[in-house]
Amino acid sequence: MDMRKKRTLTMMAAAGILLVVLLAYVFLTPMGALRAAVFANLYPVSAVTMDAQVQRAADWVPAEAVIYEITSHVPHERPTDSDLVNWIVYRHGPFYTAEYYGWG
Repeated sequence: MDMRKKRTLTMMAAAGILLVVLLAYVFLTPMGALRAAVFANLYPVSAVTMDAQVQRAADWVPAEAVIYEITSHVPHERPTDSDLVNWIVYRHGPFYTAEYYGWG
C-alpha cells in the first residue's frame, strides 16, 4: 500500500471515530440531546454556549423525562418575541431525545 492511500485511510478512520464519539455524546447524554434539539431548532450559537439546570420534578412529567431550564445564552424566537427556556429530555433506554417544552 503506498503512502498516499495509507494516509487517506487513516484520515477516514479518524473521521469515522470522531463521528461515532459525537453521536454517542448526542444520543447517550441528556445534555447532548438538549444541545442537539436546540441546534436542530436553528439556534446553533445557543446550542454550543448555553448552560442548563434541571428543574424540580412535577406530577405531570413522565417518569422517563426531565425538564431542563436554559439559564444562559437562551435561544430567542423572533416571531413570538419569546425566549425558549424550558426543554424536556426523554430517556428511551440508553438513548435521550429532547424537545421544546414551553413555559409550563
